[in-house]
Amino acid sequence: MSKRIVPSKRKQEQSDDLPPKRQKKIQKGAQLTLVDAARSTTVMEWTSTVHNVEDVTQEHVLAAYGIGPLGIKRPCFNKYKGAPHEGSEPRQEDDNMEIIEISDDEETHLEVNCSKAKCKTNPYCLNYLGQDMWENPDKGKKIVQSSILAKFGGDPHLRLRKDGKPVGLRNLGATCYANAFLQVWNQHRVFRSGVFQCIPSADTEESLVKSPIFQLQVTFAALCYGKGSVFNPRPLVDSLRLSNTEQQDAQEFAKLFLSHLDNEFKKQNSPTLKTLVTDQFEGTSAYGTKCHACGYKSERETPFTELEISLKNHLKLEDALTESLQAEVLSGDNKYQCPTCNSLQDATRYTLIRKLPP
Repeated sequence: MSKRIVPSKRKQEQSDDLPPKRQKKIQKGAQLTLVDAARSTTVMEWTSTVHNVEDVTQEHVLAAYGIGPLGIKRPCFNKYKGAPHEGSEPRQEDDNMEIIEISDDEETHLEVNCSKAKCKTNPYCLNYLGQDMWENPDKGKKIVQSSILAKFGGDPHLRLRKDGKPVGLRNLGATCYANAFLQVWNQHRVFRSGVFQCIPSADTEESLVKSPIFQLQVTFAALCYGKGSVFNPRPLVDSLRLSNTEQQDAQEFAKLFLSHLDNEFKKQNSPTLKTLVTDQFEGTSAYGTKCHACGYKSERETPFTELEISLKNHLKLEDALTESLQAEVLSGDNKYQCPTCNSLQDATRYTLIRKLPP
């Protein structure tokens, strides 16, 4: 059975002339505490009549918090409730609707006593939840946009990764050299797979978070499977103790980081992981000298993880690499002391690449 509030009998004759907003309708189960009842009771008045614990009801408990049928807190009229939409049909009244009288004094009391300070702890008051910000749609839109910009740096949907596009790494100031290597290493499938299989040597959760190999795993995972178009590598940079305000030597960074990773891989149980850096990044070069007189050849092989080339006056990498491997003729004041001839002889000094990384 639904319920409806109507004016008291002393105002009944004027009720037909009252505007519709004075005809209050309350659904079944709504809070119907009247002002007079609220004034004549306190939140703990029931304790004088209830002496046994088993007699304490849910209404008594609610009254202790000022709510419920016996509480002193009452519902306030919603000041921001909009009018019915144009074209909407008026609500049909039920024949079984129960009529509850409310006087003009009570109606006025509810409106006057509703304030932000007094209703701060009133769960029945819905007038101070920020609705005033949304009365103007343009104002509300600006509030949302400014909040998104302050908390997320803009609309997160605009920063989603597009299909088929790689994920970028945020430049933290002077970390572009590190970002370049990280992107290259991430494209090396065998190396990336080995990084994911590696178990960091960390005893605690805190040391795990600070582990460079763990942060490298997180970075690779974001680059491969992240939904964002850009990933912030700050945790990895911090774990490596890199300065984001001072440009470091890229070649030195690659050497030191690969050396650290090589040490981590050697601690793993898998044989393939133990030699991962050597197998995937190390090549072999031969540095030798050949005597023109007797043909004696002196040669020494050395491993390498990088090749130094000059791109000056070269448009192609192949041309620069070919120039760096050109042989040098030793003659004149720069002759070679041949151990076979036991004298200074013209010779050729050369560098060969015997083995390249995969």
